[in-house]
Amino acid sequence: MFVVIRSDSYEKILTSLSDIERYAGIKILGKPRIMDPEVADTIVRELLGEVRRRYPVAAVARVEGEPAEVIRKISEIHPPAHLIVITPRHGDVYRGIARRFGKLEELRGYHSPKRRIEDDREKEGRETAR
Repeated sequence: MFVVIRSDSYEKILTSLSDIERYAGIKILGKPRIMDPEVADTIVRELLGEVRRRYPVAAVARVEGEPAEVIRKISEIHPPAHLIVITPRHGDVYRGIARRFGKLEELRGYHSPKRRIEDDREKEGRETAR
């Protein structure tokens, strides 16, 4: 399953990704990727029928969980970007993202909040052992 993120800036995309993990409790698998904003608009048009607002930047992340649960959790938080959950139920759109995902450029600056905490704890452990 994927989450397509559309926004005014990559900074807001990074914040949204962090919010997805930290506040919604959704695990992001691997590194999120940069997506052409035109492609993101096409996805929105195909799934929602119209594009109310165009955004200059977009990204896509692979996430773990049951589709209904992921959608519910994301709807409960208020990230600073427009998020669209893409599930296998979305057929060609899902398959297209899955096929191209590995070829997209990695989004720089993203670090899982959980990994950061684990890295900090590991550092503290090494410093205490000295």
